[in-house]
Amino acid sequence: MKKILNKDSQLVNERLKSLSDYAESAICPQGKWHGLDVFTWLKPLSLHFESTIIAFPFPVMLVYFDYECLEKSRKVISSHDWVFSYFLIDEAIINGEDLEGVVVVPDLASLSQKLHGFKTKAIVLFISYSELGNKNIGKLINFLNSETSK
Repeated sequence: MKKILNKDSQLVNERLKSLSDYAESAICPQGKWHGLDVFTWLKPLSLHFESTIIAFPFPVMLVYFDYECLEKSRKVISSHDWVFSYFLIDEAIINGEDLEGVVVVPDLASLSQKLHGFKTKAIVLFISYSELGNKNIGKLINFLNSETSK
């Protein structure tokens, strides 16, 4: 009887953890930026990541604050056709050199300049898996609010 209770308890705990992980993985609309729809997604779950990107009505520009997070996402996506481009915001990379098909910019202002005047309909999706990225998402939201209030 004790083994059954332990197994039941284990199943309940695993289900609660799964629900907690799902609740933490939230995609949030942030409005328009240079005429493009902007979303943020904290801790996307691998099983939903690709299907969500494919479900968007326009190609997606994926933006990261951390190269490791970018690589993690690239491994999950089997069809890169729907990803328009990858951006990495990293001020430590000299001269904004591109890395393996990734456009590198030093900050949000530089990304804003790249997106200014963009004519194709697309989605800008900021992805974060880490605490540092989560802090940068907060900075992004403040930046977008200041940009749209000009």
